[in-house]
Amino acid sequence: MTITRLARRSRVALAGLAAGLAVLTVTAPAAQADPEPKAAALPDFLLSGTGEGVLDTLGAGWKGHKVRFVIEAKGFATESQGTFRVQHWYPDGKIFADFQGKIDCLNVGGDVAVATGIIEKVSASPAEIEIPTGKRVGFTIDDEGKRDRLGWSWAVLGFKQEVPICTGTAPILPLSKGGYTVRD
Repeated sequence: MTITRLARRSRVALAGLAAGLAVLTVTAPAAQADPEPKAAALPDFLLSGTGEGVLDTLGAGWKGHKVRFVIEAKGFATESQGTFRVQHWYPDGKIFADFQGKIDCLNVGGDVAVATGIIEKVSASPAEIEIPTGKRVGFTIDDEGKRDRLGWSWAVLGFKQEVPICTGTAPILPLSKGGYTVRD
């Protein structure tokens, strides 16, 4: 190999090495600034609204009874927060039950939301049913536009059994007034 060829190859190799070092110098600070990959953001679920209905479809003993559920919740699963209030009236308008609490879980899939919460305050409770503070209750909302449906755990389980976190029942009550927004 001639000296000219050797010199040319050395210059090419040195130029390549210099270019590589320049790239490393430019990219190295960026790599050091953020060494760990960023975690994917958790979903921000939403359940918001007030729904009212008449319990006529639940049997003769509930004909004319009216209920109202106010639920405001946001977050993801057990990283959720919010409040709920439940009111229930006899057909003559007298209060049957009134209680409220804090949301401890919210899960959403499409237009359906399941939320649970702990009862913190009972303002009215019927003599035949004790509504205990500290108990978890569950709600299921099916956001069908103007024809939302609602389900609640104590319609099936009563208040004596503990409701597992993030669980609800089928949405059995069609709302006659109001509605909910569910966002996933």
